[in-house]
Amino acid sequence: MIIGFIRWLRGTVTFIISGSFPERLITRCQKAGIPLWNVKPKQAGISADSYASDYKKLRHFAKESKVRMRLTEKRGAFILLKRYRRRKGIAIGAAAAVLLILFCSSRIWSIMISGCSDELKKAVADDLIRYGVTAGCRKDKIDVKDIQRQMMMNNEGIAWIALNIVGSTAFVEVSEVKSPPEVMDPADAVANIVAECDGQIKYIEVYDGALLVKVGQPVSKGDILVSGIMEDQYGKKQMKYARAKVIARVSEEIRADVPLKQAVWQADGKSIERMFVGYKDKQLPLFPIKAVKGAYSMVEQRKKVLFFDVIKRIYTPQTLCEYTLTEKQAKEQAMLLLDGRDISDGEKLISRSRNAQLLNGIYSVTERRELEKDIAKTVEIEWIK
Repeated sequence: MIIGFIRWLRGTVTFIISGSFPERLITRCQKAGIPLWNVKPKQAGISADSYASDYKKLRHFAKESKVRMRLTEKRGAFILLKRYRRRKGIAIGAAAAVLLILFCSSRIWSIMISGCSDELKKAVADDLIRYGVTAGCRKDKIDVKDIQRQMMMNNEGIAWIALNIVGSTAFVEVSEVKSPPEVMDPADAVANIVAECDGQIKYIEVYDGALLVKVGQPVSKGDILVSGIMEDQYGKKQMKYARAKVIARVSEEIRADVPLKQAVWQADGKSIERMFVGYKDKQLPLFPIKAVKGAYSMVEQRKKVLFFDVIKRIYTPQTLCEYTLTEKQAKEQAMLLLDGRDISDGEKLISRSRNAQLLNGIYSVTERRELEKDIAKTVEIEWIK
């Protein structure tokens, strides 16, 4: 590919050698060091390629070899430029394209922020704009180290930040400061860790207190897992604010009920507009207004005019329409309700199963889940010093 590109830059020609002994010319070219390639026999003679700059030398060798040469094709960069030398628009367009490429390659056109919450992303984006990192800014004007230092000093939510410019994209990696855990042992407080629900213990991590259970043990809701009352090696009682993480496998059951007969409010009739002028907490109707009777929905639009608010209220009459769902439609709604109850952070779903039934016009879907989650619940002990 590189050789082909070099040949294209220098310019090449294709020609046909005809005569009694065309091989003589090829031999003379080899002795003179003139490169020939793509040498192929043709009906009219022998076809070959050579550099355009060497073609004039070949004419002298052709006379000595008593053969004839006929040019069939020219190609290459200089030949192309020569062909279009009078078309100024092409030259101007090519120059403009080169300048545009150089201009675009010297700028930042995209900023990618990752590694933090959406709220911190917005704050980081605002800070980048303040320090001049915007779409279209020059790359050589950006002091990466100074920007990183300034952003870490001025934003308490950033623990670590890295700004890397690759091509025309600025990649910003942000590590967010983790909030310290709440102090769980206030002065003069004693607490136990109890089971929030039934389950089988899978993992225990005790920070303070006396552990009363072990891994693999089943526990019931309210059982004490870690006690805040400890006894040292001398038999002396110590009061602690117990802290622990207890992961257990628990079973949960949730249910979604969808009645087959449902009702929905729908627009019924022409909307009515009412205009008011408001000032502070007071509103004055612009025209005599009759009360809107019956059920309706109301949309309010406000527009500020000098010191007053021009208020337009649109009242749309509503009527209650009843309809009946099919079992399939009710099932789909129940499934959507269950799917909307996501697994909380820190919980791991092991398995789930669902059972459906139709009873007394209500389609019910019951889901049984097997989860692994933290069941540790802090319960303070009331005691007297």
